[in-house]
Amino acid sequence: PSSSSRCFCCRAVAPLVLAAASTAHSRQHSCAIANEGLEIVFDCGGDLISSVEFASYGTPRGECNAMIGTGEWATVPACNAAGTVTAVEDQCLGHPTCMFTVTADLFGPLSSCASADSGKRWLSAQVKCGEDSTAAKAAPPPRRGMPLGWQLISLCLVLFSIYLTLGIAIKVHRLGAKGIEAIPHIEMWRDLPFLVRDGVIFSIDTIKSKGRPNYDAVL
Repeated sequence: PSSSSRCFCCRAVAPLVLAAASTAHSRQHSCAIANEGLEIVFDCGGDLISSVEFASYGTPRGECNAMIGTGEWATVPACNAAGTVTAVEDQCLGHPTCMFTVTADLFGPLSSCASADSGKRWLSAQVKCGEDSTAAKAAPPPRRGMPLGWQLISLCLVLFSIYLTLGIAIKVHRLGAKGIEAIPHIEMWRDLPFLVRDGVIFSIDTIKSKGRPNYDAVL
């Protein structure tokens, strides 16, 4: 036979006799072919896998070009698992490297070739490489706003500062107050520590009284 016919035969049976998965990747794509029972690997070289461009488990046609990480693929409808693309997406999307074992259970029911020898079925797939995972990790996390509790505290401090400033200005310019007497509502602030103390004592006494047993009056 001629050299061209020998080459054609080799291409036709190559997927059936793979002893190990073949993998190729470039910066934009990664493709691989693996027989059932073998591990298949997609490697984007640090980029994240962003989409599955082709995936077929059964007897798909095509070869993985080791130079560019792509291939000219074709699904064989008579022997193709309908859930192949979804299964590869679940395994690979968002990862810089994806590796799993090719099994029939992973891809869902096959068509008419389901009863064929498992050695005559394989997975061919091609993924697209997207965002650089290293750059994504190095990027600073998004800045979050101030928590609600601190916002309320800041608002109270601002309002208190306005109240204090305006109150002092009014008492100094209109009433001629001097020194500590210029503080607005100075009498209330003087009594505040005692009011707080009384409130604490009252609360403690209330808690203690609830913890005491009640006795019925004995006549």
